[in-house]
Formats: sequence, structure tokens, C-alpha cells
Amino acid sequence: YDFSDTYFEITEDIGSAIAVIDLDQNHNSGAVMSTIMTNQSIAHDYVTAFPASLDIYGTVFLMLGTYPDNIVLQANQGNLLAQFLTQGGNLYMEGGDTWFFDPQTAVHPMFSVTGLSDGGDDLYIIQGQNGTFADNLLYIYSGENNYIDRIEPSGGATTIFKNLSPIYTNA
Repeated sequence: YDFSDTYFEITEDIGSAIAVIDLDQNHNSGAVMSTIMTNQSIAHDYVTAFPASLDIYGTVFLMLGTYPDNIVLQANQGNLLAQFLTQGGNLYMEGGDTWFFDPQTAVHPMFSVTGLSDGGDDLYIIQGQNGTFADNLLYIYSGENNYIDRIEPSGGATTIFKNLSPIYTNA
């Protein structure tokens, strides 16, 4: 997919500093996100190792990757992220196995996401859901496609993206 025409319109307060933490071993989406931010003059730090502290950040984008190039979030990292959220930080976290297959950390329940199954290799067309900020968005997915966890929202969370065929929530 060519992301060169992708544009972020940030309308929420995302904090004082932004980190893109790209732990995905092949650095796909994190590098793209960093490039888009750079092209739009959005100041951020792009790192490929988990920082010792998140204190200077107001927003973190964390990429964990998809099997076989994924990284399992460690308990100490999950604790730091949970503390970050408790202190008012904003966190986006993606990973093909982090919601069902991988061990859960202190931060996972804070997303109100229930992992249903380990999934398969059938993520192809992603559609934004009506009534969300992703409404009217449609993406053809062509990244890694192994064991994409099946998830559902819980505890007041909302589905923002679904795969079209077969239909399942992926964000």
C-alpha cells in the first residue's frame, strides 16, 4: 500500500512529546508513521528499542509487529505503559499476537480488548466503522498476515476497524 497520500489530522491534545516505539523486527508501520509525521512537521522521537522511561512523552505509538517478526511485550514494559496511562498519557498499541496469543501485561486490560482467538492469515480489506473517527476509511492491507488475533471490545470500548471478509474486529 502506498501511504504517501496519508494525512493525520490530530484534533485531540496528544501531550507534550510523541514517541513512535517501533519494536516490530521489520519496522513496517512504525517507520511509515514516523515518515508521515516528519512530512507533516509533527515533532516526534522514532526509536527501535523500548525506552527506560516514558516521562517526557504525552503520546506513545507502540508497534509490536506480526508473527514471525513480532516482539512480545515484556511484563516490565507493560508496567511502564500502564503507569504512563494512569498518569494521563495517550497510547496506541498494535501487534498481531499481543491481544490473544502473547502473555498479557498490566497495560492490556486498560484497552478493554478481549482476545477471542489466535486468528489466521486473512486480513485483507479493513473498513472504518460508522460513528467512529475511522468512518469512511477503507484500506487494502498487504503487510504480514500470520495469526492475526481476533478481538472484540469490552468494558465500553468501541470497534473502529473490521476486516471485511471474513468479518472480524481488528481495532
